[in-house]
Amino acid sequence: MRWQLRETDSRVVALLARDASLPRPLAAILAGRGITTPAQARVFFEPRIADLHNPLLMDEMEAAVRRLLLAAERGERILLFGDYDVDGITSTAAMGTILETLGLAYSFCHPDRFGEGYGFNRRAVRIARERGAGLIIALDCGTEAAGPVAEARAAGIDVIVIDHHLQSDELPPANAVVNPKKERCPYPFEGLVTAALVLKFARALVERHPLPMPWEKLLQLAALGTVADVVAPLRDENRIIATLGLAALNRNPIPGLRALIAAAGVRAPRLGASHLAFQLAPRLNAAGRIGAPERATRLLLESDETVCASLAGELDILNRERQAIERKILDEALGQIEKGAGIKDRKVLVVAGEGWHRGVVGIVAARILERYHRPAVVIALDGGHGHGSARSIPSFDLFGALSRCRELFSAFGGHRHAAGLSLPVGHIDLFREKINDLADELLTEEDLIPSLTVDAMIDLGEINFEFLRALERVEPCGAGNPMPVFACRGVRAVDGPRAMGKTGAHVRFTVAPAAGRGAVLECVGWNMAGRLPSLTDGLVDIAFSPRSNEWNGLMRIQLVIKDISQYGDTLSN
Repeated sequence: MRWQLRETDSRVVALLARDASLPRPLAAILAGRGITTPAQARVFFEPRIADLHNPLLMDEMEAAVRRLLLAAERGERILLFGDYDVDGITSTAAMGTILETLGLAYSFCHPDRFGEGYGFNRRAVRIARERGAGLIIALDCGTEAAGPVAEARAAGIDVIVIDHHLQSDELPPANAVVNPKKERCPYPFEGLVTAALVLKFARALVERHPLPMPWEKLLQLAALGTVADVVAPLRDENRIIATLGLAALNRNPIPGLRALIAAAGVRAPRLGASHLAFQLAPRLNAAGRIGAPERATRLLLESDETVCASLAGELDILNRERQAIERKILDEALGQIEKGAGIKDRKVLVVAGEGWHRGVVGIVAARILERYHRPAVVIALDGGHGHGSARSIPSFDLFGALSRCRELFSAFGGHRHAAGLSLPVGHIDLFREKINDLADELLTEEDLIPSLTVDAMIDLGEINFEFLRALERVEPCGAGNPMPVFACRGVRAVDGPRAMGKTGAHVRFTVAPAAGRGAVLECVGWNMAGRLPSLTDGLVDIAFSPRSNEWNGLMRIQLVIKDISQYGDTLSN
């Protein structure tokens, strides 16, 4: 693994340390993430609603608001059609909350992952006609749905699209397409997920039609959708929304999330981004992966505590089922990679299996990417067709590569780092060859070596509880604003190392400065027992994230090891 030290300007670090009253390592973290002035540091640490951009800067936001207000004036019924993942579920619940505030009658549905796949479709048009809806609002989908949108308009049903997926063709003939990623949209930040766009829509709505809005609920839903989305960077407006939404969630969670927190067994005194990403979001996603996403949406809209507890319990059971299915498919996929002729040696790993559950292939693709640091495509075969999900490394534009293979697909869509596709079984081998030809053209061998970004060099003596309290201000962490990683050169293991865990896969040891005097800190390395020999050969460099850890009522500092290197190796900038 290569270590890459973030580039920082020492003058900027000194300015932030002095004028923003920050410890030097914390100032270095901000400087490395593009925060260069005390004013920017204030927005980073103490964001306010007023720091968000004007929602009416977004192309066609005004038209979308006008059309909804016309629906309110006419008393029209509205159909919400949201994607089946967490962003689609939270954005559907958020828009439903807005419609309830306006007193509008509405219903909602989601695409059938197995019968229809991703996206706004003709079934949505049929349902709208059956339910007497004069307006459809497509959420987290629709940018690529020119045909179904045209069909709705021809049937006299208007359509608003609120979406964040990339535009690869002509926009649909909707009344409004609100999407910061579409061509020529002037909005200053394109990284918003759909749940955040619905929050922006609510702000634009009250600009034109003042009314009380349940901002605390909308912020919680927007934060959950943002943190759960694998491509949403936690910077700029996303960081503001995630921070304010988490604060609202910790003050007074909406009934559905309170029930989900209980069902997930979360006991933390304060919820952070990791709880949303790894405990709440998977349970909501489970409904769309192996059940009915409508259950998750109902949970987020429901106010009755008893009903919420029942729905949350159902989602928890679905999530356990999903985990078992995922483990089985992952084992089979890894077997293909390790034993299949030539698969492991290719730059893009493409595997396919009969009977694999379509709802979990995306998670399996992510697990394969983590293990091999190569783009991964996992395809579930069903008769003569395959339905796949793909994940990619930073240096490979997945959506761009799939666009160059479009003639092989029945459908595809997604982002630079995550995408979905469907294709005839007979096209899979050709697809594997073509996408690997593109990868050979675009990727170097160095791109396939995992790298670790180090925020700052630090001495063991600088790490104390005061520093950890300051470091907590970097939260919420996630994509685009990762948990800070520090490196310390020339330390020596003075106690241990020793394997730990049921299978002995983990390692625990303590480190001290090379001279043997000064701070002695405990370290843990998850799945790093194979590195034990390197800790007994003298001085090493360590990369880590520090944290406080409570054990038997005592608080102590612990370094979570990210990598271990021979003294003086691997670090560059």
